Amino acid sequence: MLDLTKLVGRMTATARHLEEPADRVYFVDMEGRIYEVDVRTLEVKLLFEKPVPGWHAKGARTTQGRLIVSNNGESDPFDGEVTVGPHESFAESSEENAGVLAEWDGDRWTVISRQPHTEITGPGGIRGAATADEVAWALGWDDRSGLLEVLEEGQWTRFRLPKASFAFDGWHGWHTEWPRIREIGNGRFLADSRGTLFDFPGGFGATSSAGVRPIANHLAMFVDFCEWQGRLVFARNDASKFDNALVGQAQSNLWFTTPDQLEQLGPALGWGGPWLLDDVPAGQPSDPFLVAGYDRRVLHLSHRGDEDLKIVIEGSGGFGKYSKIHEVRVPARGYRWWSLPEDLGAEWIRLRPLKPGREVQAIFLLSGEDERGTEPDPIFEGLAGSADADRSWRGVLRSRGEGLGTLHTLLEKPGEAPTYLELDADLKLEVVDDAQAASWLAEQAAISESSMEVDETGVVLDWQGRRYRLPVVEGANWTTPARRQREVVTERSLLHVGGTFYELPRDSSGGIRGLRPVASHSKSICDFASWRGLLVMSGVRHDAPASDHIVRAGDRGALWLGNVDDLWRLGKPRGAVTPWLDTDVSAGTASEAILLYGYDRKHLEVRWAEGTTGELGIEIDVTGQERWLRLSSHDLPASGSLAFELPQALAGRWLRFVADTELSDVTLRLRYD
Repeated sequence: MLDLTKLVGRMTATARHLEEPADRVYFVDMEGRIYEVDVRTLEVKLLFEKPVPGWHAKGARTTQGRLIVSNNGESDPFDGEVTVGPHESFAESSEENAGVLAEWDGDRWTVISRQPHTEITGPGGIRGAATADEVAWALGWDDRSGLLEVLEEGQWTRFRLPKASFAFDGWHGWHTEWPRIREIGNGRFLADSRGTLFDFPGGFGATSSAGVRPIANHLAMFVDFCEWQGRLVFARNDASKFDNALVGQAQSNLWFTTPDQLEQLGPALGWGGPWLLDDVPAGQPSDPFLVAGYDRRVLHLSHRGDEDLKIVIEGSGGFGKYSKIHEVRVPARGYRWWSLPEDLGAEWIRLRPLKPGREVQAIFLLSGEDERGTEPDPIFEGLAGSADADRSWRGVLRSRGEGLGTLHTLLEKPGEAPTYLELDADLKLEVVDDAQAASWLAEQAAISESSMEVDETGVVLDWQGRRYRLPVVEGANWTTPARRQREVVTERSLLHVGGTFYELPRDSSGGIRGLRPVASHSKSICDFASWRGLLVMSGVRHDAPASDHIVRAGDRGALWLGNVDDLWRLGKPRGAVTPWLDTDVSAGTASEAILLYGYDRKHLEVRWAEGTTGELGIEIDVTGQERWLRLSSHDLPASGSLAFELPQALAGRWLRFVADTELSDVTLRLRYD
């Protein structure tokens, strides 16, 4: 028997032994211990208590004569001895040094990167390296982008991947459980990184890097996946009780699908780049960043040096060679953006400054074609619309807990007392006589008055002393009480305001600044919750037709059931926001930050006192960190009105408007469609 008094901890990875692979394996514990176990005698030996910095150990793999390990967080200061690797000098924990990718050659430990890392694998997958020199792939991230590290012929090469979601970015290490690269049949690999699923070539290497392609964005937290009987099976982390009072029992499940159905998730969207206020040396190229597979691609460049900075943009077809494709001159302390040509065939882009740059920022915004319309998919037909909310069953939802595994709900018709019902594992919704549970649910899960300001001008959010404004959807119901925010995927929330669902990271991963719009609609959804891997919503019409997505309790109530990633099918994110409505604005006044990320076409309409002139500035925040860059300035003619469409290729995180001169009776409206 394996002695579990000696093999202690939460094991996260197993790897072949360097010297005796037929007889021994390594076990890695989440807190950083590394054990050696004899597979024949089951003898356990503790090799290392904590050999490298960081914590929340994730991956391990043996190849090319070394054991590679990773972790994605930071806890206590590290007081051991390590060798510094190629990417950055060793430093103690900070937001730039919170995790590790490291290797052990049997004699010494070398830190390859102090950024958070999770998955370590290769073409041999979970069976281990098929050959002694098989390449290794490692996934990680930093403030700038996702990271893809490749070990080939003893050398590490770093590539950068776009981030779609910011909900994974907690530096403590537990908001990522685990992004993976897995074979899904017939030699095809799938990578999951930062909220995007990618096609991943099985022959990927430093000089064979072509073929990485975004498939779709997703909301669910996928902790692992594999091919099984011609289908894909995803293990998920749907809802935990951690800091989440509205979950009575942790709820997770498996998701069965097929490779072709992955494209029905969210359209590809990504953000990131190689530099984020970095001092860069002359002539040294940046890490390459993925641009292939996205329809619209824009690069934002800025710096804080006192002289103009020329930056050469180089592209690669994926064979390790880069050639010049463009050059941008960024003015002193200035900003430029460049839209990549649609016919540009480069797989990866890297940047080369021609002289040293101070606090240089280089960020790409990438998006696929969003082919969704404004009409929701038929699977949502049973949900009430804005005009018939009073003809629906509305009420609160919660996974009950207490070991029962049920979902309980209070549903009501207008003018009638609420009915207490429970949904069981057989998907039977029944009226239950449990006055105590009904009373608890009514008190503890009640929909409270929201502090958010919502009207026809938009949704105003206050967060950490700043105000942010989101669009509202024409025809959306924001006056009927409804749940505004709820965690339905572990350690991130859905925000539902103004007719749009958003992914909302926890504050430690960016909070409001990391909002990602999912879908817009004019349905009258009352509440939404995670239960047994399903998304459950209340607000079903009394006369809803029979559907695989609706469960009924006769004429006493009904609920909608589906998958959290079904929400993408509600409709394309859209709406309008009016930061100034008949407002007198003094010179230098800026509007609230207005969400730009994830929206397609952008139309601006401005009206002001006829017969007066002025000037209006438009500023963009491409990082979500309140670093505002002047996008354009516009003279306002005496006619009193101005309207135009912002370039479709132009994308960022947030937008705001600045009155460069005093303006009277200003109405400014930004419309997304």
